[in-house]
Amino acid sequence: MIVSWFNTRTAFERGVEKVIKELNDLRVEKVFPIIVDGSGSLYDSILYDKGRSIIGDEKLKELFDKLHKAGIEVHPWIVSLNRPHPDFVSRHRDWYVVNRNGVSCVDKPPYVDHYKWLCPSRETTRRFLAETALEIVSKFDVEGVHLDYIRLPDVILPIHFRKRYKLPLEAKILPEYDYCYCSVCRQKYKEETGIDPIEIKYSDKINYERWFKWRARQVSSVVEEVYKSLKKYDSELKLSAAVFPTPLIAYRYVFQQWASWKIDFLCPMIYHKYYEKPVDWILEASLECVATGREIYAGIHAYMLEEKEDAMKAVKLALESGADGVCFFLYPFPYEKQVEYFKEAVRKYTAT
Repeated sequence: MIVSWFNTRTAFERGVEKVIKELNDLRVEKVFPIIVDGSGSLYDSILYDKGRSIIGDEKLKELFDKLHKAGIEVHPWIVSLNRPHPDFVSRHRDWYVVNRNGVSCVDKPPYVDHYKWLCPSRETTRRFLAETALEIVSKFDVEGVHLDYIRLPDVILPIHFRKRYKLPLEAKILPEYDYCYCSVCRQKYKEETGIDPIEIKYSDKINYERWFKWRARQVSSVVEEVYKSLKKYDSELKLSAAVFPTPLIAYRYVFQQWASWKIDFLCPMIYHKYYEKPVDWILEASLECVATGREIYAGIHAYMLEEKEDAMKAVKLALESGADGVCFFLYPFPYEKQVEYFKEAVRKYTAT
């Protein structure tokens, strides 16, 4: 199966009819149209601040209806725990993560200015994301909801970004990037274990790894709350997520234990150049994902596949792994010629 993350604004700019024809030619069966991004909501939300270039309910409903008539499932895509909108931040400052040095990401975001993250331990955060999912499925005729940025800030960056931000090249945890040590996280952990996590030294491997695992469970609990809320509303709705490329990288870099999440399917972002790997790594990473037994759509990054040979190989390797399909990032593609490359790739490797 071919699925795709979907740039909703660009699709309207290019023309919906043209876009849908290309999606059909590419044999895309599910799309994840962005509906909440870092700037806010693209629809008329009562929960989120409006985005910079809001599309509105009626135009989105019309788009989703045309996609359905073309035989394509719609799973709106939410940028979830990363919430940098200044009005939202000002109203909910205490919801945001705090690093080991006691500094809120609101005051000093890690790496880049938009890295302002909600704390997954807080009931307010979990309810907010569950209510957002319910708001979307109650407004629109869709098959499910797709979560992105469902994690903590990167405690370790992929090697490409370590070089970009002039950080140590070794995969080392540094206190200014180690989240979350807010009052809620510390209190909850101390109640459960008798230990204040701020007192755990990095050299105390046993206790630090337990604390690390506890934080990963908080992320998992957010997913579970959204999942339960969706299924209670309509058991046929599907919850999915964009996740880091392999179970181990996902856990060590961003606290995602996605192999154990309550979720219907997953799209690991196997963006090989971020890890300074060749295209061939897509097969290795996809195999690790498939080994979890979950429903997997291997995510390939179109910006990294400008040449025809690489585009063809990426689709082939992802499918050879036994993955349930390939997920494109991002349609519409960044380079016009890629449409023909990927059309040829899916015809060749998905022929029945």
